Amino acid sequence: MTQPSSSTFEGSPLSGGCACVMLWDIGDRIRLADVPSRMGAPASVRGRTLLDETIQVAEQPVTIDLGEDSQLGARVRLRCYHFGVVAMQWVWETPQDMTAGSYPEWSRQRALQLQATGTPVRTLSQVLARLGPVIEDVSVSTIVEDYVFHRVQSVGPTPNVLLPAAWPTEWVAGLLSGSQRRLSDLAQRALVPEPVSYYDDDHAWIAWDAALIVDPQGGESDVEFLVEFANAQLLELRVYDAVLTQERTALLTESSMTRSRGAWGNRRRHTAQERQQQGRVAEVASLVERAEHALKITEDAWLGRVYATAFAALRGPAWREQVDRQLAVVHQSWTTARDTAASQRGEQLEIAIVVLIVIEVVMALWRGH
Repeated sequence: MTQPSSSTFEGSPLSGGCACVMLWDIGDRIRLADVPSRMGAPASVRGRTLLDETIQVAEQPVTIDLGEDSQLGARVRLRCYHFGVVAMQWVWETPQDMTAGSYPEWSRQRALQLQATGTPVRTLSQVLARLGPVIEDVSVSTIVEDYVFHRVQSVGPTPNVLLPAAWPTEWVAGLLSGSQRRLSDLAQRALVPEPVSYYDDDHAWIAWDAALIVDPQGGESDVEFLVEFANAQLLELRVYDAVLTQERTALLTESSMTRSRGAWGNRRRHTAQERQQQGRVAEVASLVERAEHALKITEDAWLGRVYATAFAALRGPAWREQVDRQLAVVHQSWTTARDTAASQRGEQLEIAIVVLIVIEVVMALWRGH
């Protein structure tokens, strides 16, 4: 398909919007059934039904419309996932005079404005104040995922819209990267992923921190929902990786203290701490499994491809392998620490036996005199 010239494309009218999403891990579990009453608003119902027919979700996420943010001019939406993640989304609609050439800078300014105002942290605090009683083991992680969805309904005047396959790669690359300078051809090829599409007039380019989603119907598409879900699972993997790193550090510290002070006097303390650490890591492994199995695609192969593409673009498989390695290392550290403690106790027991024998011999000699 022939691409329009850069000037022709950039001067074409663009209809769509921009959605900035931030995700936090706020606890081990959220009781979703109680979320609407705590937030004082009914749960929103997504207009699409394809996901309900082809995707099995362990517990359907609850979406709450938080209304208009007058300072930002954005619509705010809260989505809660049962495995302890909340996603907040700020959505802007493009003005009527928007063109393809001005859209990248317009969307970039929306994201910068959101961060500059401190709105995300303030909104999160307000949400936590309401949801606190329905969150199990409240703990807000310092790890945050943020993502930008570029929503485009059409480019070009109706009915002569430009199909996504004809859009300049240079424009797509600049939008996904956020770069204000023209990228080299090599960088463009590296940054622009292979798009996924079902019809000629829809496309989705999914990158690690942004996605360009073309959907003539507008609003939140099934693709956007899957990409957000993948981000929520990625966040959980990153949080669990940080927890396991802390456990490794604690094990190394305990092992060092045991070697320096001896294991005899620290036996009970070491055993109690080992049980605590084993319980914590078992909990992490359980939470990883729960997050991973929270979504299953049963029928629609295309949606399965979309989800796999999104998870791969977010480096999800690499993080999953990292968590598995951390679990293996922690297990090995336990084994080493347990063997070291057992060896030290054995040595101290041998010393005690020798001392008792010496005392017995000395007492026998003393009684002989």
